Amino acid sequence: MKSKLTLVQMQDGFALTYSSGLAASYAALVFYKPKRIAITEGYHGCHAMIEVYLKAAPHVKIIKLDDDFESGDLCWLETPLNPTGESRSIQYYANKYMHTLISSTATKYFGGHSDLLAGVLVVRTKEEWDTEWLHKIVLTPEGQTFDGVPGGILTQVWHSSLQAKDARGFDPSVQMTGGWNATFSIELSKAQYAAWFPHSLEYFTPATSLGGVESLAEYRYSWDPTSNPRAVRISIGVEDLDDLKADIRQALKHLVQVRISDPLTEVKLI
Repeated sequence: MKSKLTLVQMQDGFALTYSSGLAASYAALVFYKPKRIAITEGYHGCHAMIEVYLKAAPHVKIIKLDDDFESGDLCWLETPLNPTGESRSIQYYANKYMHTLISSTATKYFGGHSDLLAGVLVVRTKEEWDTEWLHKIVLTPEGQTFDGVPGGILTQVWHSSLQAKDARGFDPSVQMTGGWNATFSIELSKAQYAAWFPHSLEYFTPATSLGGVESLAEYRYSWDPTSNPRAVRISIGVEDLDDLKADIRQALKHLVQVRISDPLTEVKLI
């Protein structure tokens, strides 16, 4: 109950908590019953969850985020984008699609530790909350009571703090006043460097991020062939910042030395 009251004050709406972010996301689809879903790249789990929903609702169409709006459309706006970290203007899409609901990444950004797996939906009215609450009881159980709520090598870096104003004049720094996202991606010059990079780090664990105190680095292409084969997803934990920066530098220097000593070296994951 305390977590819901806190979320109500933060989000200016009516909050519900779920056992996971995907449970909250599925609940949103069941609630809105969209004719079309406007979505772009983003968290692969949400895309997989939408695929599951489409098995029960095969008539639903997937469109691009900036396609023309029609009655019955659901805009699925993820910002900052996972895994690359770009930010999009919430206000622009809220105006375009008449925004009514917020889904929050409670696992990482509300919990901040490995003792939390949770999802949050915030709706505008008590009537919407009542309907969602009934759906939740049937479909998606709530988080457990012990959960902690509230509680030459390198070619590109994607992060919302590096974005310039877009064509609409959107500036991420105006929207993200509470701080920048801890998850972002970098692009290396070759796929084999990207595959090796997470395993060349000492403070970072080569794994995907679910939220935690530890810093993680992931070569997503190893299991998702639709991903950029030269990209590495990085999730920052609570270790000392200087240690993390030094770790990234030594890993990049190591790859530079490999390239100089044997430019034809092929790096493969075992």
